[in-house]
Amino acid sequence: MISPHLYIGIDVSKFKHDVVVINDRKQTVTPCFVIKENATGYQSLLDRLETIRQQLAISQLQIGLEATGDYWKNLYYFLQSRTAWPVTVINPVQTRRFAQSHLRRAVTDPIDALEIARYMQERKPDPTPPQTFGLLVVKDIDKQMLSLIKERNANICRLRLELGKTFPELEQQSPSLTAQRVLVLLKHYPTAEMVHLANEDQLRQLTYGIKKQHLPSTFVSRVKLLAQNSIACKSGLGAGIVVQTLALRILEIQAHLDQLKKELIKVHRKIAGKPSILTTIPGVASLTAAILEAYIGDVKRFPNYNQIVAYFGMNPTICSSGVSKAKKGHLQKKGNARVRNILFMNALSLVRYKVEPFYGFYQQKVAEGKPKLVAVTAIMRKLLVVVYEMLKKNELFHAK
Repeated sequence: MISPHLYIGIDVSKFKHDVVVINDRKQTVTPCFVIKENATGYQSLLDRLETIRQQLAISQLQIGLEATGDYWKNLYYFLQSRTAWPVTVINPVQTRRFAQSHLRRAVTDPIDALEIARYMQERKPDPTPPQTFGLLVVKDIDKQMLSLIKERNANICRLRLELGKTFPELEQQSPSLTAQRVLVLLKHYPTAEMVHLANEDQLRQLTYGIKKQHLPSTFVSRVKLLAQNSIACKSGLGAGIVVQTLALRILEIQAHLDQLKKELIKVHRKIAGKPSILTTIPGVASLTAAILEAYIGDVKRFPNYNQIVAYFGMNPTICSSGVSKAKKGHLQKKGNARVRNILFMNALSLVRYKVEPFYGFYQQKVAEGKPKLVAVTAIMRKLLVVVYEMLKKNELFHAK
């Protein structure tokens, strides 16, 4: 005889959570109730579920909650630490498709909670294994780095536009506006007029970088010559304030990024106790290895390499139906975009430096008539499989 279960659906939001409890027959056993996002609310959830369980003489409870932003994490780890009940974190796309399959029209928090409970009852998904807190910290740091990189790139675009009016010749001489010596120069002398009026000794006294290097004499001489013959239309009072502000902000962002990179590697080292074995793959730096391990998590949750390939969306689709011919497949792209980006950049590096067995596999795909980008995509998949095998067997990379 199958023992009766209770299925709990929790619709997560920022300040409160709606909770629905149903039985094996999809009947609600108590009206929908709301808990607050605080210690009192969490404890009231435990007390109420325990009361319901005892009243109905049921031992098995299964809890499901949506992965809404990061709002689910506090509740998830609280339940993991305080109960033995299985807890599943569900992708909102799955519950949304599930609700659509039942032709649900209304959208409210209690109804969402009910659909989550029904999803748990019908699909009976596996519990979500908890992840090491350190790896969560690594992912949070990485997300902040991506946010800062996006902000830096936007500021660089704005800086290019402003320089076109205040000192257009500078970018022609130094195309990379992320170079610290260029940014330091613009921080203090943001217009061609100001550079022209400053003497070379003043410019050479400016320092940049960790080692506080002075601006090179050759660089200063070239910049002075460009400023002397500049066609800039903006000059005078306030002409360079925007350039100055942008240069200062880009320098600040770069300093923050350097600090975050060091902190990320430090956190990962503390978790692992040693450098990542993924750094034995040519071109994979400590930062990249730490980020990959954080997003992969416990590699044992993937029974075979096909599952990790599918998890990160590196498996091709098959488009064939009825009498229609199969179309050319493309990547699922259902997994984490950050991981795919890392795999892509490293795949390019492996091909560029002819690292085996990747380069031989790349040549084989090209010889088969595959476009080079498709061949690189195949290298991405192969790299992910190699990473999986290395982590699973705890083995260093060996070129074959």
